[in-house]
Amino acid sequence: MKYFTMKTITMLLIFIAGTFIITSCKKDVQVNSQANKIAPESAAGNTLLTITGTGLKNIRTIVFDLGNVPVAFNQNFNTDEAVLFRVPIDANVGPQHIVFTTTSGYQFSLPFTVLAVPSLTGAFPQEWEAGGTVTLSGNYLESVYHVAIDGSADTATIISTSAKQLVITLPA
Repeated sequence: MKYFTMKTITMLLIFIAGTFIITSCKKDVQVNSQANKIAPESAAGNTLLTITGTGLKNIRTIVFDLGNVPVAFNQNFNTDEAVLFRVPIDANVGPQHIVFTTTSGYQFSLPFTVLAVPSLTGAFPQEWEAGGTVTLSGNYLESVYHVAIDGSADTATIISTSAKQLVITLPA
């Protein structure tokens, strides 16, 4: 009976270890994410959106492509079937696509329309008087064409408008 030499035993162990390593490795399965539905299909800034589909847990970035506006969202709330996030306040108004990117770099998009719903965040001066000029701050104010005074039939005169500012003169 022949005895194995140390060299033969070492080679045999290396062969067994190599075979074990090769057979124990499995190829990572690439799951491509797919969105089936977005609800609602159009909305203003700060509206909560729900994306449903498959393979959504791995989404890492969301961007509104008109102006490349990123979305802040908590990835821990993603599930494989749904992602929740809000329309960014600074999202540009109009039809566009929301682009989703997964951890593997796979991208897909959904069409979406950001609506221009005016909202106010402040006014200066805060003490208003008849005939005075007031500057209102907010979002989507460029689409305002009429300012009514609450509790009366009077309307203010619009002096100027921009996306974030509306200047009016109060009625006498």
